[in-house]
Amino acid sequence: MAGSADYQELVARCLRGDSKAWSELFRVNFRHAEMVALAPPFRFHAHEAEDIAQETMIELARKLAGVENIPAFVGTVAHNKCVDRVRKMKPVLESDLAHGEDDDPSLDSVTQPETVSPELVDDESLGALLGAIETLGEMCRGILHNRFFEELAYKDIGERLSIPQPQVGVYLARCLARLRTQIEQRPDLWKELEALL
Repeated sequence: MAGSADYQELVARCLRGDSKAWSELFRVNFRHAEMVALAPPFRFHAHEAEDIAQETMIELARKLAGVENIPAFVGTVAHNKCVDRVRKMKPVLESDLAHGEDDDPSLDSVTQPETVSPELVDDESLGALLGAIETLGEMCRGILHNRFFEELAYKDIGERLSIPQPQVGVYLARCLARLRTQIEQRPDLWKELEALL
């Protein structure tokens, strides 16, 4: 679809009930909506991008008669649907991370951790560490387990836990900060693990 006249003709055919026109309209614009969800800053997984594109196409079908610029409409709707998904995920992740509101601005500057091998910690310390991890929310436990015990890359963790890849490092740093707080409450364990975290 090159120009405005091409879209106007295609829309007119769609509104007359031409199924081939609908197929063409969706084919061209579905990929556009999908690319919005796959590209930065969202980087959703393929199945999520497809869902967002489908939702965008439903919105386009509902409002087609009043849309003047279809590519702009599709891009805007897809972007807004991505933002809505991120906003819906954020409260779940934050409640899992903090069991409430995250008011600690020092967590925003926590550096990215290195992978820690469980063999570096003796059995007693490992048991205490696992106990401290169990006090964290489900999302934190999943992130820490996948990163440090399964040694997965951020990309793989994001796929497993349905978190956009750029967010994995942020949540990992916050989870480690929470874990550090738990461990600091036990000075004996903290001294043994301080260098590892």
